[in-house]
Amino acid sequence: MSKNFLTPAETANSFIGIGEYKAKMPFKKVLVSGFLAGAYIAFAAQLLTTVTQDMVGHFGAGFTSFIGGSVFGIALVLVLVADSNLFTGNTLLSMAWLNGNLKTKQVLKNWSWVYFGNFIGAIFLVWLIYTANMWSAHEGAVGAKAVALAYKKTHLSFGEAFVRGMACNWLVCLAVIMVASAQDTISKIAAAWFPVMAFIASGFEHCVANNLSSTEYHIHNFTRFFIGNGRFLQD
Repeated sequence: MSKNFLTPAETANSFIGIGEYKAKMPFKKVLVSGFLAGAYIAFAAQLLTTVTQDMVGHFGAGFTSFIGGSVFGIALVLVLVADSNLFTGNTLLSMAWLNGNLKTKQVLKNWSWVYFGNFIGAIFLVWLIYTANMWSAHEGAVGAKAVALAYKKTHLSFGEAFVRGMACNWLVCLAVIMVASAQDTISKIAAAWFPVMAFIASGFEHCVANNLSSTEYHIHNFTRFFIGNGRFLQD
């Protein structure tokens, strides 16, 4: 009888091949898949903002964070099941690099173009939301919530942003690993959803998701979350 999951050792070995495949993808495919992943993450961030904009006063901060994480879980489900390229998940190319299958230049090139695609995809969603006047939904409450989130994120200290980014990508990479281990779609969806729900509900920070918050965030805070998301790779 066939099993519906890979063992940890089998999953680790699979990432060698996955890393080689991603690093050798044609440039156009890398950019388009990165664009799509950024858009998927931005869709989820917009959903979170819309759903939670008035919840705290009715249900409290803790439950609101849980619901926000629950709806945001669609982000990684779309990215991983639809097979697009997200920068934070692609940090796992380091496994193929550490195994000697990839050169440093190949890894850095992939990360750079994937993040660029992620950024453009997220900013495209910002343009769509602005053009559709969605920020004014619920008498402007959605826009006000987005501004409040952006303000909060851009006023984190370097240390706060760094550690939140590192903790976030710990969970994101666990999600990617579990999705790779799962052998059926329902299992992959569950594997993608739970860790993402956990990092959002916990208040960790994701460098691609935060692109939706504001251009100000990207200018001032991107570096801190970016470094934090990749910090665990140096350990």
